Parts: sequence; structure tokens; C-alpha cells
Amino acid sequence: MQNVLDLLQKAVEMHPQKAAIVDKERIVTFAELDLQARKIGAAIRKHNLVNAPVGVIASRDADTLIFFLGVLFSGNFYVPVDPGMPAEKKRLVFADAGFQVVVGKRENQSLLDPLSFEGTYLTAEDVSEEVADVPAVGGDDPAYMVYTSGSTGVPKGVITSHESLMNYIDGFCEVMDMNENDVLGNQSPLDYIAAIRDIYIPLKTGASTVIIPKNEFSMPTQLFETLNRHKVTTLCWSVAGVELPVKMGGFAESKPEYVKNAYAGLEELKRLR
Repeated sequence: MQNVLDLLQKAVEMHPQKAAIVDKERIVTFAELDLQARKIGAAIRKHNLVNAPVGVIASRDADTLIFFLGVLFSGNFYVPVDPGMPAEKKRLVFADAGFQVVVGKRENQSLLDPLSFEGTYLTAEDVSEEVADVPAVGGDDPAYMVYTSGSTGVPKGVITSHESLMNYIDGFCEVMDMNENDVLGNQSPLDYIAAIRDIYIPLKTGASTVIIPKNEFSMPTQLFETLNRHKVTTLCWSVAGVELPVKMGGFAESKPEYVKNAYAGLEELKRLR
């Protein structure tokens, strides 16, 4: 396989009507994910960019994953931008990346007003029925770029290639024994590097990802209800995300009934059963 979109094509072939992404408002099947991403890709291609950085305002919902894959369908690489990112860091990121196109939800367009952005802001409402094919990009081509925090100076963009991303997902799925019956519960912000597991494991295996509302991590009972309602089997969370429900006494009232695998940052990897 040349790029991660080849994984998506296989998932669509094997599981077209299966849930790929679930957020608090909707379910997106693999077929819908593919179609909507292709439409975004076709719209971006009209700007004649090749292997260029395309910004994505990364809201906590299924649209963000569609936008990420849409950028890849355009033959470019995406740069996630947290809507809550401090204004100064946002300014530095936009200046360094030099975006000509930024993709996001319509309600987030105003976030760009202080940045004097002169490129195109593209939303799902702006696309046509035209769809992009899988671009001829190779394993060495960039898939995404994530900016460092900038805590030691100016934020720096770190690029990951398609091949590196696929190698990581292959290895993770092998270690965690992931398959199409798994359901991942997403905790990490979608602009954060840790979220790539929740984004790309479904493409590799046919599993599903549930984007858990942020506020539920401070309400263990509601969090566990969500995990059980969606039959979540796998948690790729930060250590704090795992510890907080314990410290708040969440297990005294209920527990996740279906979780079998938990990966807590880089500090702990264990099978729970």
C-alpha cells in the first residue's frame, strides 16, 4: 500500500455500512467517510496545491476526521489547529505554515479573523458532488504535520509520512490484537498526536471510534455509561484520563463492562483481560 487512503479503500470494500466514527450527534459509516472526504479533496484540488500544508480547524467531532482524510485525498498533508489554541500560537503556526487553504466548520471561521488570513476557508457546505480519486502519493510523502507546544521557543512543525504512520498503526494493531470487532473510545484532542490511533486503527482493521464528549471525563458515571452503551473495548488514553475516574470514585457505582485493552500514554501498556 502506498498511502493511508489505501487502508480506507479496503475498509470501505469490507465494511461499507459499518460505523467508522461516532460522535454525540451522528454515526458516520466507512462508505460515508470515504464519500465526504473525497468531496473535500476535490474542492481542495481546485486550488492547485501539491504536497502542501492545509490547515484543519480540529473540532471534537466526526467532521474533523472527514476533513483530515479530505486533505489527503487532495494530495496534500493536513495540519490540525485546535480551536482553543492560544491566539499567539495560532498566529505563529499560520505564519510558519503559510496556509493557502484552511478547512473547518462554518461556525469556526471567525477564529481566523485576528490572523489576517488571506487564503480560502473551506467548509463542508462549500463542496460540490465532485469527488477525488486516490492521489498518486507515496510512502515518503507527508500525511500530516503537528506543531510542538512552543514551550521552549517558537512552535515547530513535525511531519509524519504515510509510511511511518502505517508502520506505527500496523505495529500497534499487532501488539494490541485489534480487529473489526473492537470499538475505540477517543479521549485525546483530535489535533494531538495521540489521536492518530483513534483515527487510523479503524481504517486498518474495520474497528469503530467513538468520540467521547470532553465534559464526561469529569463525570465517571456518565463516562462509563457512554463506554458501555457503545460497547467500547479499547482505551488509548493519557495516564490522567485513566486515573481521574479512579480518583473520583467512579468504580464504586459502575464500571466499563466491555473494555479489554488499555494503552495509557507511553508509560503503561497492559491487557486488562
